[in-house]
Amino acid sequence: IVKAIALVDGAATAIAVNNDNIDAVKTIAYLEFAPSSTPLEIQVGLSPTGTEGAEKNLEAEAKDVSFDTARAQANDAWHQELSRMMVSGGTEDQKEIFYTALYHASIAPMIFQDVDGQYPAMRTRIQKDAGDTPNYSVYSMWDTFRAAHPLKTIIDKDRAIEHARDLLNKYQTGGVLPKWELHSDYTGEMVGHPAVSVIADIMVKHPEAFTAAEFDLALKAADETVNFNLDKTESWVPYQDAWNGDKRFTVMTRHNDYQEDVGFIPANTKWAPDSGDKPGYVEGLKVDKYDELVNESVSYGLENAYYDWCIAQIAKLAGNDQQYDRYMARSESFKNYFDYNPEQYGKLQDTKGNALGATGFMRPAYMNSGS
Repeated sequence: IVKAIALVDGAATAIAVNNDNIDAVKTIAYLEFAPSSTPLEIQVGLSPTGTEGAEKNLEAEAKDVSFDTARAQANDAWHQELSRMMVSGGTEDQKEIFYTALYHASIAPMIFQDVDGQYPAMRTRIQKDAGDTPNYSVYSMWDTFRAAHPLKTIIDKDRAIEHARDLLNKYQTGGVLPKWELHSDYTGEMVGHPAVSVIADIMVKHPEAFTAAEFDLALKAADETVNFNLDKTESWVPYQDAWNGDKRFTVMTRHNDYQEDVGFIPANTKWAPDSGDKPGYVEGLKVDKYDELVNESVSYGLENAYYDWCIAQIAKLAGNDQQYDRYMARSESFKNYFDYNPEQYGKLQDTKGNALGATGFMRPAYMNSGS
């Protein structure tokens, strides 16, 4: 915490943040209060835009609301949310497990805006008004495109439609569809471009909810995302984290270039010969920082083939036969990873001549030089 503000009876008071070391997990600050025989209740206003937004949110959502009342309101809201699905039979423990899982599936994406609709726009952080489509955050889409988002299209159609429109808004502001969005930033985490699956899923199931212009926008967003010009991120404000460093270079990766040019993603792009040439794929072209991030070739290759199929379905809705044919053809690239002769696995070697000892049907990816 760099700065904290407390509102006491409507008067803003700065709080001195104690910098003493605290032996606890992920503790960033603590407050001390004088002993009292009466319960201590604290109302907290949060905002993605600043102090003024937090004050408005506190006024609208928590003014004169006691702890017990707030707890009861939250309980009622979650009861209504979880009542979207009713189950019968089974044990009480099994029902508890089911509804706990449904609760977990309902936590995110969450609305990320003030009560007056203001929110920080994707990547630029410029304050905008959400208008008719709420601004959501915490799109962990590589984790959720397979089951959680499809579930929402069944039990919460309206919110799934909002998610699709919100993702398109993020594309228009940020310049590319996110694969793992967090608080209006691109984290660059995980594989591929799962947003196209989330968008295609609800559009195919409920085309009546979208306009022709939205189909065209979805196709444009998907096409530009999978063929993203990586040079665009050079001028972006760096987004750093302790795990992977500068996220500008992982917002999208060069996997798609290989998929488009040669029909598959090679597993050894990061191990160029001493000349620096790319190993046998594009003669005379030097390896750069983006090629060094081309890893996990089978994971990317198989998922990207599915995402290409999703884009083809969006193209079909948009009435674009050329793009439909193009992406349906690209979706067949998964076949390039399939080995029809598993007996040959014993002969597979890495770029240094070491036997891989791999088993299974898919050609392996090299996670790093030691595995």
